[in-house]
Amino acid sequence: LVGNGVAGDGGLGTRGIVPEAKVLFYAVGAPEETFKEGEGDVCEGYNAVTGAFESDSQRDLKDPAEWPITNPTALAVRQAVEDGADVISISIVESIFATDWELAQIHALRAGVPIVAGSTNPTAMGTVEYLLPYSMNGVVAVGGVDKDGNVIRGYNLYGTEIVDARGSSNLAVTGPAMEMLVPSSDESWGPTLGSGTSLATPLVAGTIALGLEKYPKASAFQVIQTMIRTTGSDGLSGLKWNGPTFGYGIVNATAMLAVDPTQYPDENPLFVMTKDDPRCGTTATTFSE
Repeated sequence: LVGNGVAGDGGLGTRGIVPEAKVLFYAVGAPEETFKEGEGDVCEGYNAVTGAFESDSQRDLKDPAEWPITNPTALAVRQAVEDGADVISISIVESIFATDWELAQIHALRAGVPIVAGSTNPTAMGTVEYLLPYSMNGVVAVGGVDKDGNVIRGYNLYGTEIVDARGSSNLAVTGPAMEMLVPSSDESWGPTLGSGTSLATPLVAGTIALGLEKYPKASAFQVIQTMIRTTGSDGLSGLKWNGPTFGYGIVNATAMLAVDPTQYPDENPLFVMTKDDPRCGTTATTFSE
C-alpha cells in the first residue's frame, strides 16, 4: 500500500499502490490474563486500543449495533470504523464468531466503510460459504488471478491435487495474487515471492482508496460502483457478475480512476437485497442493513 521507493539494498523499491495513504494497523489477540481458567482458549473480548474488556453477557441492549464484540479481529474492525478509517482490509478467514462479524459489518455499513476481505485459496478445506468475513452480505469479497488473468491454482489442503481457488458466491472482484514480491519470513525483510488472495485483498482496498483520493466528494460505495463497472480492459462497461470465481472481473485501477463515481448512487452495490439475486449465498441474507 505504501513505501518510500527505496529497497533495503538502496536500490529502487516500492512506493505502494497508494503512496499518500495513511495506514492504520491493528494487531489482534489478547493478553494471557484475559483467558478464563477451565474454558480452554475462551477469552474475554479485549480492545487493545481502549484497554477495555467486553463480554457476551452484555448483549441485552436494544440496538444490536451497540452489543459488545468478543472476537479480536471483528473488534478491531469496529475500532477502525470508530477511528475514522475509510477502507478496511482483512486477509484472514474464520469459521466462528458469526454474530461478532455481523455486528462489525453493521458498524461498517452504517458508517459507509467497506470491508475488503480475501476469499479462500486453493488449500481451503470443506465448505467455504460459511467462512468469515468475506462471505457476509455487502463485503467486498476478493479473489485472485495470475499474470495471465486465470484464477489462481495450487495444491489442495492435502497436497494431492492441483485445484482452482473456489471463490465465493458473493465474490466482488479479483486482483493480482500470484508470485508477488513479499518479505521472506518473520525474521527477515529480504525479498521472496508469495501467492494468494491475501495479497490481492490490500490491492483492491488500495484501489478504493485511490478513488477516494482522486474524487474527495465521492463515497466509498460510489467508488465501488465505479470499480465493478470498469474491470478488465474494456473501460467503462455495464454491470455483469461473472460467477463465484471472477465476480465482476479483474480490478482495473487505471480504468476506474478515469470515471467520476459521483454519477452513481451512494449505496453499496454488493449488498444483496433479494433471494433471487445470483450472488445470494447461504449467508447473504443473515442480517439487514
